[in-house]
Amino acid sequence: QISGALLEARVALSEPVHPGQGYGFYSAITAVNPNVRTLVHKLFDVTTGAQIMSMQGVGCLIDLGARKHVKTSGQTLDSMSAAAVDVAF
Repeated sequence: QISGALLEARVALSEPVHPGQGYGFYSAITAVNPNVRTLVHKLFDVTTGAQIMSMQGVGCLIDLGARKHVKTSGQTLDSMSAAAVDVAF
């Protein structure tokens, strides 16, 4: 069975969240290669657009049975690379 594994993560807290405050959330893949992919999650204030929190992670595919890394290749790599966006952490 193939699954994903988070290898590294970092979080940046920018603004406190207040009760009743509206916020938005989005995620994006920012880079892909055969071994790993980098992703970003951002939480922001919907009124001001100010960033509340961001998280950047580096992940990979893993074969759970063999307990080893699996490279991404072919059409999957091409489609993920095409979907990658340039987003600052």
